[in-house]
Amino acid sequence: MADPQNYQNGIPNTTVTNRTQSVIGYLKGLGYQFDKEATEGQQSNHVKSLGNEFTFNLSEKNFKGNNGVNAWNSKDLSFDNTENPNDQNYYVYLYHAVRTDHQYKSVKERVSYYYENGPKQGQPVPDRFQPKDYDLYFVRTQDVDLVTGAKKD
Repeated sequence: MADPQNYQNGIPNTTVTNRTQSVIGYLKGLGYQFDKEATEGQQSNHVKSLGNEFTFNLSEKNFKGNNGVNAWNSKDLSFDNTENPNDQNYYVYLYHAVRTDHQYKSVKERVSYYYENGPKQGQPVPDRFQPKDYDLYFVRTQDVDLVTGAKKD
């Protein structure tokens, strides 16, 4: 339950400036990703990927507003004419943004072949046993959580 001290005060049937977009912008700067579809009450790809872990009812807990009034992106918010501060809760959905990092490394390898009993001096080495150079390439991929900095291979 939200702390009543954090409610934005207003007089019923009046409007106040909606600060939601500036708060979303601030959180995006910290590495969060705004889930517009979920905030508007729709199943986003991110919500679908969570499966049973996502337990909110988006049709009830959203911030889509009514006819452009009291939506997450409306200019102003209006207060209703009741004394219950808990009946005007709005839900904005965010999740941790993830960046995929790639690390590349290449190594030159020289393979030389020897007979079991060592190199036989004075005998020509067949072509198939001539030293060969190989270039080896390695790629490491990691997902980096942009909020926590945690890395996952």
